[in-house]
Amino acid sequence: MEKGRGDFPLDWERTGKKEEVSGSSGKVFKVEGLLLDDLHRMVMVNQGEVRLTPIEYEILRLLIMERGKVFSSDEIYRKVWNLRPVRVDNTIAVHVRHIREKIEADPARPQYLKAVWGRGYMVG
Repeated sequence: MEKGRGDFPLDWERTGKKEEVSGSSGKVFKVEGLLLDDLHRMVMVNQGEVRLTPIEYEILRLLIMERGKVFSSDEIYRKVWNLRPVRVDNTIAVHVRHIREKIEADPARPQYLKAVWGRGYMVG
């Protein structure tokens, strides 16, 4: 067990289900080696910090907060931008590709951010 930002415990040995770890500093969500610290708006993969743009962070946050749920490109757009979507498939696909390049060991074979053919994207 080691200490992370805000003195909340991070158990990097556990894998599997999403964990919500609460500390005095806020909420942290962990999916295997992927960790999202919502208070500090920080993402870590296997203990290394990953720098995401604000939009990339919000997309990943949405998918982690609702782990296992598949979101269409339109749903992601509506929830992240809070706008009515109009032909946004390519926009979301580009953001997802950029997130994968930053968080996945092999973006061509994603471990965290997955596409569900014909339906959308999910963390799982």
